[in-house]
Amino acid sequence: MFQKSRDLYNAEDRLLQYFIITHIFIWVFITTMYTQNQVFEPVEVIAYFHELKIEIVKFKWNNKVYKVNQMMNTWKIPDGDGFSSHFVVLCKENELLCELSFNHTDLKWELVQYDSLS
Repeated sequence: MFQKSRDLYNAEDRLLQYFIITHIFIWVFITTMYTQNQVFEPVEVIAYFHELKIEIVKFKWNNKVYKVNQMMNTWKIPDGDGFSSHFVVLCKENELLCELSFNHTDLKWELVQYDSLS
């Protein structure tokens, strides 16, 4: 029994370390992106809404479709009477890291900023 609880503790430590490293990595990308390619332009998005979560599949910007391979981070920001959800997504095929936002009041999507991974 003691061995199982020690293994669980080690797993929790590793999970916490992973969580911290991931958030530092995302913070570095976001702060780098913030000063480079801010666009604040409308986009069309295909996404799944399930169990109060949004999973972005792809989006269209400037007549080009971008497949989302991974959702890196998400957060909510108060916006007038409602709020908007922000997502950092990875588009591997296009070598892009993008921040998208969804306004829950007017149900519109926007590309906030992006950065090239190459």
